[in-house]
Order: sequence, then structure tokens, then C-alpha cells
Amino acid sequence: MSAALKSYVPRPLPPGRGDSVQDNPVQDNRVTLRASSSVRGRSKGSARFSQPIPLQPVAPSPALNLLNRLQLVSSVLTASLVTLSLVSYGASVYLDQQLNQATKQLGRLQRNEQQIATFSAVLKSHMADQATHPSTDLQPPKPDQVIFLKPAPLRINSTLDRPSHNVLSQWMGRSPLGY
Repeated sequence: MSAALKSYVPRPLPPGRGDSVQDNPVQDNRVTLRASSSVRGRSKGSARFSQPIPLQPVAPSPALNLLNRLQLVSSVLTASLVTLSLVSYGASVYLDQQLNQATKQLGRLQRNEQQIATFSAVLKSHMADQATHPSTDLQPPKPDQVIFLKPAPLRINSTLDRPSHNVLSQWMGRSPLGY
């Protein structure tokens, strides 16, 4: 039973016993190990064996080279995807902050617009009240005192080829201007 509890620990052979580096010139680049272990089926004793371990590296196979390259490419791709995701997250956070600031500014401008429209209506009402007040000496307009002007003939200006000029000149040609 005690033989079954022994663990396998490889030990190098001493130079004087068995195969050694000095005895065998072919194996000068290998170290020989001796190990003892129990074998089932034997009642007593142990089996000894020697296993050479190569000291020179073995050239990797093409499949291993392909897997190494695949690992390198996937590592670079993973790093670039992580970088891209961090940059896109930062950009989305920045754009969200800018959108919040623009929304706040739009709300302020809309409130200002409402205040200006209210002020304009109050001012018009105040001016209309003053105009109807008898102490201002204002008289309502009379049709015989209104001056109507005929529009000037259309002049073609080659320097102004903007569409707004054409729309303005067409509008001016259709109706008279009155002051």
C-alpha cells in the first residue's frame, strides 16, 4: 500500500549510472531524468524509466503560427473597439451636455419672446390710447391726403442675381406703393 501513495517526481540520473550526457555523444543536448512509480499489477517493486527532455526549442508548426497571428489581430481589434467605444461614449456625453445647454437657452429665448410680444402689445395699446386722447391734436387720415406712388420701371442689374431680388422685383411690380 505504501507504494501506491508515492508521488511521481522526476529526478536526474547521476552521471555514473545509466545513460548520461558524457556516455552518449548523440544526446549531448538532452538531460535524462529518472523517475520511480508504482505500476498496477505488480505487487512489489517499482518501475524505473528515463525520459530525455530537449533543451533546444522546437520550431512552431504553421498552425501555431496562424493561431499566434490570429491572437495578435484579435487583440489589436479588441483594443481598437474598446477605444472606439470609449470615444463614442465620451462624444455622446459631450453632445448630451451641449443639447441640455441649448434646450435651456431655447427655453430662455422663448420666455423672452413671450415677454417682448406682451410688451409690444401693451405699447401698441398705450399708443392707441394716446392717439385717441383729445389733447394730442392727432387727426385720422383722409383719403384725399394719401399719396400713391407708381413703382419705378424694373431695372435689370447683372450684379444682383440673387433669388430674393427677383422675388422682390416681382412683388413690387404687381401692386402700387402708398405712403
